[in-house]
This record gives sequence, structure tokens and C-alpha cells, in this order.
Amino acid sequence: MLFYHYGLAALLSLLACTSSHPDSVAAKVLITNNMPTRDQLMSNWRQNRQILIVYASLNPETAARYEQLAQQMRVRARYATLEVKPCSAVTPEDWRSKAILLIGTKQSNALLQRIWANIPMQLNNNAIVFDNQTYSDPATIAMLSFYPNPLHRNLPLSIVAGLSDEALLRFLAFKMEEGWRIFGWSSWNYEVYQQQKRLLLGMLHPETWAVDKKVHFDFSGSDAPVAESGNMQFIAHYNNAKKSDIQYFAKELTTTTDSLRRFINPDATLPPIRYHLYASAEEKALMLNNSAHAHADFAAQEVHAVFNETYRYNQIGKENELIIRHLLGEPKLLALEQGLAIRFAPQWQFKGYRHWAQGLFASDNMLSLNDLLNNTMFAQESPLVAGCLAASFVDFLIEHWGQETFLEKYATWQPNNLEINTLEKKWRISLAQYPTVAKSAAPELPYLKGFNFAHEGYAIYNGYMSKLATESIDKQANTLHCNALSIVPYSYMDAPDQPSFIPIANSAGDENDEGVIHSALAAKAQGMAVMLKPQLWMGRGRWPGDVAMTTEADWQHFFEYYHRWLRHYTLLAEIWGIEMVCIGTELVKTTKTREQDWRALIRKLRGLYSGKLTYAANWGPEFEQLPFWDALDYAGVDCYYPLSDQPDATKADLNAGFQKVLKKLETVQRKAGKPLIFTEIGFKSVQSPWLNPHEASGNAPYLGEHQRLCYEVVLENIHDKPWIRGIFWWKYPSYLDFRGAENDDFNPNRKPAEAVVQQWFAKMP
Repeated sequence: MLFYHYGLAALLSLLACTSSHPDSVAAKVLITNNMPTRDQLMSNWRQNRQILIVYASLNPETAARYEQLAQQMRVRARYATLEVKPCSAVTPEDWRSKAILLIGTKQSNALLQRIWANIPMQLNNNAIVFDNQTYSDPATIAMLSFYPNPLHRNLPLSIVAGLSDEALLRFLAFKMEEGWRIFGWSSWNYEVYQQQKRLLLGMLHPETWAVDKKVHFDFSGSDAPVAESGNMQFIAHYNNAKKSDIQYFAKELTTTTDSLRRFINPDATLPPIRYHLYASAEEKALMLNNSAHAHADFAAQEVHAVFNETYRYNQIGKENELIIRHLLGEPKLLALEQGLAIRFAPQWQFKGYRHWAQGLFASDNMLSLNDLLNNTMFAQESPLVAGCLAASFVDFLIEHWGQETFLEKYATWQPNNLEINTLEKKWRISLAQYPTVAKSAAPELPYLKGFNFAHEGYAIYNGYMSKLATESIDKQANTLHCNALSIVPYSYMDAPDQPSFIPIANSAGDENDEGVIHSALAAKAQGMAVMLKPQLWMGRGRWPGDVAMTTEADWQHFFEYYHRWLRHYTLLAEIWGIEMVCIGTELVKTTKTREQDWRALIRKLRGLYSGKLTYAANWGPEFEQLPFWDALDYAGVDCYYPLSDQPDATKADLNAGFQKVLKKLETVQRKAGKPLIFTEIGFKSVQSPWLNPHEASGNAPYLGEHQRLCYEVVLENIHDKPWIRGIFWWKYPSYLDFRGAENDDFNPNRKPAEAVVQQWFAKMP
């Protein structure tokens, strides 16, 4: 009660939004005891879900610009009610009832100035201080996210502050272009930026709110070039970069860019380009919030690229885009710029654009020329599919028109439908003349023993592309004797009965391509086979089995969108040598009624991909009646059949129940004539998980022994069945600290069930 009166008095003195001496009572409200934990704060926030953005209001012109950006944030709010106010309009009730986001500088937002003394960062007129580091560059921006509000400790406070309003406004505009959402689930507790580049980021301890050095990343360092070649300077953002490797790489790029210059204009002077190199996709994403293998920054004339063994011989020509833009200007059609850049990147996706374009053409996996030349469609499409086809089309135009005419038309060309139709026919004839590349036969796979690998962390350092993911994979291989890994990148549909474009995950914290590649190669380094298993997330309360269209036209559009999405992952798997692709998961209503559409999809994917194919059918009628098992290599089942209807079932009861399940599975397997794999099977660590294995636990009390018992029953009963060729348990986390040891989740990490896996996988074939 004493705290309440003391805090309220200080709060009332704040509301005038005017400056005061830093030693005033308002600056002394720091809470040092009885802080809520992060979980408690999150729980309070979920019950409330109200956000108030408070922007600087002392300067009318600056305030108007802040308000405009704040209103853009308001429009983007999801799962929350978001309100925008100047600091002069904030009331005591706002602080008591809402999560607060304060935006401004010490000079422009007095509320920010006064509350700053009570949080882990210090804001001075000319510097920001955090964790004994001082940042005095005028472009410095500091962010504090989801910290207990000193004036109402049970609700979160977030802050975005800078040393100048102009720099802060530019930064906020940059973050909005980047897709930033306040109070996002992948937010860091603290970040420090300079010139839009992240120098510092990390998390505070979930209980003490001190800096957690295990999740603390400091990328401050020199931007001095370590090598130069031609028009390019190379900056290495890691300490162990081999200068000789970079010099050789620089020489290779100079050869390529000089060839491009001679093609466009032999007398042209190339623009200076700063080429930033990063040790891994994880570090690039942590610094720039961009995980792409490489990307070009046209405004800064910079390329940012991962330079390691994974990508060393897979340079994709982003420096070419900068040169083309400088010499030819920005074209009306994105495909021309990216296609020309890739045409002069001989190691694009290792084998070059012609190899992959020919594969897409020969397997009936083409993009139409209308789509390729539609900027909206081109930007949405798979960069792998669109990239190689754009390069092949540019190659065709140069041959068809001649180099001089191509360069003349490059910037302004926008063909009509008649011209597009004519060119498409001729382009396809040229593709038919590419050398045919025979796919190698897929090697036979061993008995597959592994887990569905869950991307449980969305903060980059704990997802698929992270060192922590490598640690988790290494444990699965070396401790649990796994020889296989199922990687599960997710996407979504807007509604189950409305066809919509299915996006490919590309945000830095999502299950993006670089994360898939990192985890796949980490598994391969351990001798593990990899299954790529893209899945649709339909939102809370729905599942893929709800997907069903209402008209024939909508069905055709659904399969068109689904094919586009799956085509990307199948090509990704082919490029990186992933051994198996699962073409769908539990799309119950689609497989029941659209057999021919599925067969057409499988035929196209078979032509593109040399690995094995399976489908993850839902337990029950879908698995038992799926009409196209014959077109696949494995019959896959997501096996969540109940083992008993008795809460107090004995092990003998569970054995009897699972033997009945196995009889159903074997009947289907014999009819299909394909070996069976468990694409999913799992049990929660709760009381009697055998009753409804598929159901989410709902935070039930932990009971690891019952999970262990189910694992034991399954492994004891399948080990001697020759018609079963593998099992992927659901699931294992991308970082080993996920949710701790005693939680009700499916994953067996650090629970009794893990010892059962270790024992049986060690002696299974």
C-alpha cells in the first residue's frame, strides 16, 4: 500500500510533460524488489492487450511526424488494442491500465526523460549508456522492450529513444519498412542501433531483470576494410576472417563485375561498393535483422553477405544489382534487373541458372511469363524459381533482340499481352534447347530414427539458423542415436475456405531458408538424413484438415498456390541435397476429394526432385483411405491413435491398444505397397496422454512417467516390424533450454522419455 501511494504521487508529478531536476521524487521510483518475472508480466499483458504509444509533443512539427509514424504502428497492431497520445495527454489511468511505449529524446519527451532513471539504460544529452558501454554517435538509437513499468510494475513498458529526434524519426521509418511490430513475440529486451545497424542486443534475465550474458550479443567493432579489389571494399564483421580467402573471393567478384561492365558499357566507371561479410546467417540476422544469404542496399551502395563454407561457392550476384542500377537505372520490370544480375553470377545456387531453369521447364514447374513480368507476383514468388527463370528470360531477350536493343529497352520496356504471349512461346523453345540434366537416382535410406525438429525460438539466436540449434542436433545424433531429422518450416493461409497466396517464411526470426539450410547441413555433418516437411498453420482453433474450397475455381486456385509454395521447398531440397520431402500434412479434406490434383502435383515435383517423397496423413480415415500412396515412396502417418480409453491403463493395456493400431497400419501398408514411416507420433508429459495423444495439453500438471511409458510401448512394439522403415517423434526443440525440464509439452528433452529413446535408438537398425 505504501508503494502505491508513493508511486502515484510520483506519477502525478510526471503528467505535466515538462522537464524537472533529475533528482526529483519522480526519478526515484525505481522498483528493486518484488519485480514480476517475465512470465508473470507476459500473463498480465495477455489478459490486458492494450497498448498506448506516447510520443514527444514539445515541438509541434516534430510531434506531427511522430504521430504519423505512431498511427502507422496502430494500423499494424495485431491481437491488441493500440492507442496513440502525445505525452501531454497521458493520464494516471493510462499508466495503471495499459502497456506503454514511449518514443522520443531526452529533450523532446519529458516523460521519457524522467522515467529513464528507473530503467537499466541511461539517457544523457549526448550519449546513451548501457551495461557500462557508452554510445555517443548522434545516430544512436536505444530500444528497451517489455520491461516492468516502474510506475505500474505488473504491466510492460517499452522505449525507443535517441540522441536526436531527426535520427529517431528516420529509424522509426526504417523499422516500419522492415515490418516491425511493437510487443512482437520475437522482441529483444534491449537493442542499440547506429546508422540502422544493430550493435548490441540481448535479453534480460526472466526473474532478476539483469543482463543475461548467455543471450547478449555485442557487434560493435571496426568498419575498416580488410581487402579491396577494383571498385569494392570488403569489411569482415568477425574476428577470425582469413584475409587470403577474402582476397581470393574479391578477385573472383572483380572478374564477374568487370564482365558485366564490359557488357553494359566498357568505358563506364563502376560505383564504389562496400561489401560486408558475416560469419554466419545467424550473425547477419542478429546485426541487420535480415537473414538472407546476401542482399543489396541500394541507398548505401552496400552488399551484405554471409561468407562461410556453406555459401563460399554459391555467390548470387547481389553486387551485380548495384552495378546494373548505377549504369542502367531502375527498370520498370524487377525481373530484368534481377535476371541480368543472376546471368552474370556463374555460381548462382552452385550450378548456375541454366541448370535450374532447365529443370523447372522439363518438369512442368514453370512460371508463366505474365507472372514473371508482374512485379507484385515476382516479389511474392520463390526467389529460387523466379531468379533462375528471370535470368533465362533475360538471356533469351539478349539473344532474340541483340545486346544493343536489350540495353536500349531495359529501363522502360513494358510489353502488352500480345507481345508477352509471342515472347513466351519463343522463350520456351529456347529453354527446350538447354542441355538436359539427368537427375541422379535417390539413394536408399536407412531405417529413419529421429524427431520433428521444432523451431521453438523466434529471436534468431534460438531458432533453426542458430548455434543452439546445432547443439540440439548434435545431442540428438550423439546422445540419442538419431540418424534422421525432420525440419518443419511453417506458413499460413488467411482462411481455410478461401484460396490465398501462401508466403515463404523470410523474416529473420522465422523458419526461413537460411535456417532450414543451417539445420539440414548441421544434421548432415552428423551423418543424419533430412526430411523437409513444410506445414500450414491455420491459426488458433483450426488445423490443416479444415482446408476445403466451395467452388471448382477456388479448388484450382488453392492447388496453384499450394504448388507454388511447395515447389520452392522442393527446389530448395534439390539444391542442398535434402533426402526427402513431405508434400503435405493432414490436409484431410483435400486428399479425400481431390485425388487427381494431388497426383498432378506429385508428378510435377517428381520431375524436379531426385529425393524421396512422402505425405503425412492424419491418423484414422485419411491415412486408411488415402488414394495416392502408390505415387509416393513412403506411406507416412501422423499417428495419434488413442492407446486406451482408460485413464488408469496398465502397460499391458497400452501394449494391447498399440498392437491394434499396428494392425490398422499394416493393413494400409500392405495395400499401398510402400514402406511405412511415422511422420509424427508423440505424447504429452501429462496424466494419461494415451487417451487423446493429439490434443494440446492446456498447461496440465507435468507427469513425465506417463510420457515415458507411451514411448516405451511404441518402441518395444515397432522395432521388429520390417514393413516399418522409420519414426519421427513429435517433437524436439531448436534450443535445449526450451521451457525447462518439467513442462507438459510433447518434447521429451531432459525427461524420462528421453532415456527410452536413447536406449532403443542405440539398438534399432
